[in-house]
Amino acid sequence: MASSKESFFKAHYDWLIALVGILALAGAGMMFLMSDEGGSADEYASSHSSRFKMLEKKNKGVAAVEVEMSTLNTVFKGLKKPILIKELEPKKGNFLVSGRRVFCRAGDAADKDKACKFAIPDGLKECPVCGVKQFFEKVEIDSDSDGLPNDWEKKYGLNPNDASDVEKDFDKDGFTNMEEFVAKTDPSNAASHPDYLDSLSVAGELNQTFLPFWLRDYNPIPNSYRLTFERNNVKDRYDATYRIKVGDKICLENGKGDSGFVLKSFNKKLEKRVIKGSKTKAMREEDISVATVVRVSDGKEIEVPIKVKKIPVEAQVTLAYNRNGLTSMTVSKGSEITLSGQKYKVVDLKEKDKKCEVTVEDSNGNKKIIR
Repeated sequence: MASSKESFFKAHYDWLIALVGILALAGAGMMFLMSDEGGSADEYASSHSSRFKMLEKKNKGVAAVEVEMSTLNTVFKGLKKPILIKELEPKKGNFLVSGRRVFCRAGDAADKDKACKFAIPDGLKECPVCGVKQFFEKVEIDSDSDGLPNDWEKKYGLNPNDASDVEKDFDKDGFTNMEEFVAKTDPSNAASHPDYLDSLSVAGELNQTFLPFWLRDYNPIPNSYRLTFERNNVKDRYDATYRIKVGDKICLENGKGDSGFVLKSFNKKLEKRVIKGSKTKAMREEDISVATVVRVSDGKEIEVPIKVKKIPVEAQVTLAYNRNGLTSMTVSKGSEITLSGQKYKVVDLKEKDKKCEVTVEDSNGNKKIIR
């Protein structure tokens, strides 16, 4: 069995060797400090030269070998101006300088909590530790501070040092270079330009018009029916009713005040429906008859269900087109408009979140919502 001393040396031999080395270095340093070898390179060379001369005088008659000092003097002179290491590129490392590192940062917000945030080599698309795709932010240079990056201006033949480029129309398509940059179109190609609909906006509130009358009831007559229409929002119902048959004009106030509509047809229809709130789902017959009226001015047909008092005719809204001057237009569903020579059709109008949305369709069937 090994003694305790042997066990100690076996367990700590590396530390003991290191300690001996440190003591040796410390001793050598003390000897150097106590010696008279300090001073500058010139002093060092001068002192050694004088020593050789002293030895030569002291040891007369003894053969001495002269030492060549030129090489040593060259070394000492070189110490005054040491060789400079060339400046290294920040991203490239070598045995003297480590490579540039950045903290792991997720490029996708969904991976934010997955990023390890360790220091990793710069330029990696994916973190080698956690595997999360990294975030990259390109720095755009804009020499003339006109809002157009140098790379973009050079790509399309513009001058990155001319700030007036921003308001110019390089391809003469009616759009400035800034508008083309924002829309990501080609400012050197007249066929590539922002959508004309981008200059169209809703300039007012949605105006909904309603029929000035509603269908109250009907009575059979030979081979037809006589319908009773009543004017909206009146106190004296008898003074605001008018009884007509198919083909007649719809007048208000007992034959006065032409409404501008004609009764085109009437379809009597009864249907059994579940009584609202019935636990047993009991059914009863309901009248769902519908009259069709026509607007004389444009032939627009509108269905008028019986006993429905507020029937929409159409919605209208004002649009503003801000291209080569401001132009306004009032449109409704089905309206056709022309913008800078291009034709469009309004296919829908509706109110959403207290604002009007207008759906416009181009000649190719592409639709866009205007707000």
